[in-house]
Amino acid sequence: MSDADLKSLVLRFYALQNERVEAYRLFEEGHQAYLRTSPHYGFVQYRQLVHEITLAFGGISKEMIQIKDRFREVHGRSDLAQHIERMQEHEKEKLELVRLPAYRLQNRTCWTTQGMIRTKKRCRN
Repeated sequence: MSDADLKSLVLRFYALQNERVEAYRLFEEGHQAYLRTSPHYGFVQYRQLVHEITLAFGGISKEMIQIKDRFREVHGRSDLAQHIERMQEHEKEKLELVRLPAYRLQNRTCWTTQGMIRTKKRCRN
């Protein structure tokens, strides 16, 4: 394949990374908005945001894998393919760290008092 194809893959790689940055920014804004709704957290909206961001990251990841494969199989650039593999692993770890607080919020428990008895139950939001 041509140098122009290689260049277009590199440019698309950078564009996808910019999309990731934007997705993280939107997630951070949404998370801050969610925290501002305390004490009646708007969890349904926040869960939808997390879902949409997860879909965006999934699409970016899928396209990154296609770029990685083209670097390796079409251009013989296993060095660039390995770089993308490592970067994808780091992004996966970062996304798990970002999603963990949302998961904890979703699965948290609350204590309620009914008469003199305290019971543990799943919180509703």
